[in-house]
Amino acid sequence: SRPAKPWEASPAVRMPSPSAKAYRVIQPQTASERLDRSTLALLNKIAPENLSTIAQQMCDLEITSHDELTHVIQLVFNKAQDEPHYCQTYADMVVILSQKFGQTGDSTGAAFNRSLLNIVQQQYRQLPKSVKPTDEQQALFRDDPAGLELT
Repeated sequence: SRPAKPWEASPAVRMPSPSAKAYRVIQPQTASERLDRSTLALLNKIAPENLSTIAQQMCDLEITSHDELTHVIQLVFNKAQDEPHYCQTYADMVVILSQKFGQTGDSTGAAFNRSLLNIVQQQYRQLPKSVKPTDEQQALFRDDPAGLELT
């Protein structure tokens, strides 16, 4: 007894049950988790061609506190660092976000500008003080000093 359509499973065929380690979609439990997931989903879709659409969707996110706003800015900043080929696109998004959040003239606007400045300063302070190789690196490349040269 073959099925009438070959793509339809016959009633006698049962699919195996998922294993204990199978991937399962976990729904966000808190507002913070939902904001994280929504922000990262939008950032993963961004490209220069769809910047205005994604930026508008970012502006429509329900950001209700200064901490949430700072966290969203940090996510955008981290994504820009992780994907330098889209750095200009992320910078353009920050400009659009600053027009929505930073120019309001109220505490939200000041919070956006302050948060952005704090994140940039924090990242700047984490930069190495020197590009000279450390003693550890020199010892590692003692036999091949050319490996230490900047290219």
